[in-house]
Amino acid sequence: MGFGLTFIHLFWYGSVWTAWLALVCYVPFLAWLRLYSKRPFLAGWVFGLWYAVLNNYWLGQFIGKWTQSVFIGGLAVFIVGAVWGIFHGASALVAKKFIGSIGATSAIAPIALWLPDLLRSYIPEFAYPFTPLGEPLVAYPLATILAPHCYFVSLLVCTLTVFISTGSYRKPGVQHSGVIFALVMFGIAASQGRTKSPSPTKIALGQLGFDLAYTEDGLKPFKIREAANDLIRQARNQKADVLILPEAVAAFTTTPNTAFDLPPDMPVLFGAQRGTSPRYQSAYLWDTKGFQFTDKTRLVVFGEYVPLRGIIPYPAGFQLPAGDLAEGEAKLLTLPNGLKIGTMICFESLFPGAGRNLKNLEPDILSIISLDDWYMGTSAMPRLEIAARWRAVETGKWIFRVGALGKTMVIDPQGRVRAELPTGERRLLVYQL
Repeated sequence: MGFGLTFIHLFWYGSVWTAWLALVCYVPFLAWLRLYSKRPFLAGWVFGLWYAVLNNYWLGQFIGKWTQSVFIGGLAVFIVGAVWGIFHGASALVAKKFIGSIGATSAIAPIALWLPDLLRSYIPEFAYPFTPLGEPLVAYPLATILAPHCYFVSLLVCTLTVFISTGSYRKPGVQHSGVIFALVMFGIAASQGRTKSPSPTKIALGQLGFDLAYTEDGLKPFKIREAANDLIRQARNQKADVLILPEAVAAFTTTPNTAFDLPPDMPVLFGAQRGTSPRYQSAYLWDTKGFQFTDKTRLVVFGEYVPLRGIIPYPAGFQLPAGDLAEGEAKLLTLPNGLKIGTMICFESLFPGAGRNLKNLEPDILSIISLDDWYMGTSAMPRLEIAARWRAVETGKWIFRVGALGKTMVIDPQGRVRAELPTGERRLLVYQL
């Protein structure tokens, strides 16, 4: 339990300096595991349980707020921690055998710590809402240069902590593993290539400034209309080439239906649900002549779909959504000036795969349209920011992120925040590329 608590640095994403704790927080647990533990799976499970409870505390806050039950929120976080603990138990079982071993087998220990977490992140029901160990290190350019992918930084962290915990720096196996690891990281960095500069474009981000998640449904259209029309007016006055608004500001069934007025001379990108059966979470681009759209490919478990609905008797207090959304296909949206935009919708930005799939389509820039109001007042907000910064590093693209209340920001291909709006205000951010 105590070793699991050392991972509180991930819980406090807002404090950049705590990212460095990632490099040493595994060390006391691994040293103890190597020297004293006789039941490594149980030790890893307890360790993973508390690691997960700390880093998903925000999930309990959100579920408690949604269900109006502190008990259900706490139970959900404990269940998440118990499941996550299984992956750490498996890691500890293998790592115990190879920590401090001689020769090439010494390289198995850090991989044993890293691989189960990596595999878990590709299982949708287990991936949410976890993040890899090395994510906070995006704050330091050296880490992103050495390993320009959050999962490789996690591997770097696992490798360093294993080596420190064994105190066996002079063993040939350790040295060989370190050299091989360094060469792999250098190859990854060298293969990134240069970032293509996008066409000169003036991009406006419109932050509505009111709580879109918890506003009464009857009032939403009026508040959206007032805020969006005001932001559209400001963006037109500043001669923006495109205005990007948040997720969920409109709903399309068979015909377009927006609460705000679409300008005849300025493209607007915004989030909306489309269709009835199936129904998709989508991003629409009004290009002044018609609509283009792209769909969300990674849905929120228990928010946008319910796994094994009709088979598992979920308690009524969970207030699960009545119907499931469908996964769609990601496409690029093209502005009249030819600029191609790849769009991630809210939750998708937590996953490297979403950014990689868009990068393969060869966009000029990426956007993230989000509805973060559900998580305001929780520790999720810094995590969402760090995830967006990693997607910029991994894809080598500029990212323009906008939320109803925040976080609204411009991120360069090195993961640096170039401009940001204060949370909770109706504001327009205009950035010239």
